[in-house]
Order: sequence, then structure tokens, then C-alpha cells
Amino acid sequence: DEALRRQQEGGRAWLATPWKVRQIVTVGLYELRDFRHRPSGLRPGLALLLTLRSVRRHPGVPLLAALTLGLGFGAAAAIYGTYAGFRRPIPVPDGAEIRWVRVFDEHGRKVSVDTEDLSIVRSASQAFAQLGALTTGSANVRAERGYPVRVQSAAMTAPVFELLRQTPQLGRLPTADDEDEDTAALISDELWRDHFGARRDIVGREVQIDGTAHVIVGVMPPGHQFPFNQDLWTRLDPSAPTSGLEMVGRLERSATPKRAAEEITSILEGRRYAADASALGLRVDVPRFTEKRGEGGEKMVLATLLALVIALVLVSCSNVSNLLLGRALARADLLAVHAAIGAGPSQVFLQMLVESLVISLAGAAFGLGLAA
Repeated sequence: DEALRRQQEGGRAWLATPWKVRQIVTVGLYELRDFRHRPSGLRPGLALLLTLRSVRRHPGVPLLAALTLGLGFGAAAAIYGTYAGFRRPIPVPDGAEIRWVRVFDEHGRKVSVDTEDLSIVRSASQAFAQLGALTTGSANVRAERGYPVRVQSAAMTAPVFELLRQTPQLGRLPTADDEDEDTAALISDELWRDHFGARRDIVGREVQIDGTAHVIVGVMPPGHQFPFNQDLWTRLDPSAPTSGLEMVGRLERSATPKRAAEEITSILEGRRYAADASALGLRVDVPRFTEKRGEGGEKMVLATLLALVIALVLVSCSNVSNLLLGRALARADLLAVHAAIGAGPSQVFLQMLVESLVISLAGAAFGLGLAA
């Protein structure tokens, strides 16, 4: 009936050829089997069934739309995950309790911390369960009969090794009681595998670090590169005069960052800077270890990338909407059959909505998998 009616209208956009008539009649009978003997009203289950059947018959446009959405969603998820990773606590037990201790003068300039400051704060502070210091740099590492390799390194006091609560996969951590405290070294899993061939007898072997003999006492577990992608760690002697240190500690359970900052401010002003009136007015920050990441230049780069990705998602959604609109227009005959056998406007709308949701969920799943 629908085919004959359109033929009688004389429109040039649709021609009721015998093949077209057979197609309309066949599809109508096929769909009537699903619509008959069902309760009236909205039927989400039936709409989902018809959507899956339609995608199986004509998968081109749905797959293209899902891939387009997936690329946009995947890029957005990857950039957001990168930014969130900067701010996430370091992956150690109770990582949120590990804090920097940074000292600034009244003009906001960073004040250098030395081993004398560390000793004073450690002896007087009650807000930190463990407190130490570290300094970062780079070093040349050379095995007995190997070639030198440049790696990122960190020199840390014994409490810093302890507050991380990381157990080496081979060997042990340096301690304050080591007889060879100045020559003990830890290496990362990556350096152990790439430069030392993952030798199980690496512990106790001698290596040259910047021309000085050191003994490897342990290999850290995979993924451990505290604090900034380091592959080599040596012990820092707190009794030797050293400046330019970064203090880091683990707060007591009952302590707050504000209380710890006020306590350390009072300690430093009362001991080291009391004789210099111009040095009073110190400000101490006790931020979470990763709290300041993703700021400054990094924040601008990440924000720009995120804005570009959002624009990409909007363009992808626009392209998908055009694809779905063209698909809906191409399916006008099928929708007319649905209406002729009893489907109301709400049911047709529900079917279009379910189709869009299925394509969107498929695109989102593909995008998240791509980002992972």
C-alpha cells in the first residue's frame, strides 16, 4: 500500500519498481512479526532488537560513526589521564601522606635548605613521623667491563628510603648504620635489565659512578623511579655540609599540613634566622608530593592540548550527527512501514534514540580502550 501510494503521488524522488515493492512488502511482513501481539506503548527491548538487526544488515555507517566518536573520546581521555596523573599521589603505600617541605622568604623566593636546617627540624619537629632530604641530578654509571651510561640520579638521606616503604626486589635499602654509607647505591629495574643484563648476582658488585667506586646494595621494583624518573639512588650523609636540599617527609596520622608548616616556620625562624631581622617572615609550604605538578608551563601545555581535544570531540560529534541524519533519511521507507503497522511517533523516536545510544556507547568503549 505504501509503495502504491507513493507511485500515485508521482514524485520523482521515489520509484515503485517491482523490486522495490517486493522489498517493502518483505520488510513489512518481517517487522510485523515483531510488532504484532505486543503490548502498546514504548518498548525499549524491541527498539534494541531492531537496532542490533539494523546494524547487522547495514554496518557501514554505524561502524564509521563509532570509530569517529572513539577517536575523539580516546584523545580526550588520554590527555585528561595525563593531567590527572600529574596530580595523583605517588604509587607507594599511603602516598598522600608524603609531603614536600619548602621554605620561602617574604618576597616569595625559595630559600636554600642545608643539612644544618635538616638536623634542626628533625630534632624539634613533632608533626612528621619521618623527615629527610634529597637532591637530584644526573650521573655516569659504568660497570666493570661495560660502557658508561648517563642516568638521572638522586642522593637521599636514610629516612627518605624508609618513608617510601618500598622493598627492593633484590638486596636491601641503604641504612644509617651502613659501614659503606658513602658508596652504597640502588639501581632501578629498568637500569638493571637494560645495562646489567638482569643479572641475579648484581648485589655486591662494584660500579663506577662519576669515576667513584660504589657497591650496588639493591635493585628497586619495576616502576619505582622516585622522585622524577630517577634510575640511580645513593645515600646522602646528613652530617656532611650540603646545601641546595629538598626536604621531604611523611606526616603523623594526627598532624595536618597547616600545623606542620607553622611548626617548621617557628623552628627555622627561631634557630637559624633569628639573628637576621630581614630574614624573618619566612613562609613554609607543606604540599602533597604531586600537588604542584601540572602547573606553570606544564599547565599551559596541557590546557592547550585539552582545548584542542575538546574541539576534536565537538567536530567528531558534528560529523556523526550528519552521518546519522543521512542514515535516517535513507531509512524513511522502513520507518514508514513501522508507522503503517502500528508504531507511534514515540516508538519511532525511541528506536532512533536507542540506535544513537548504542553507537555512542560503542564509540566510547573503543575510545577508552584506545586511550588505555
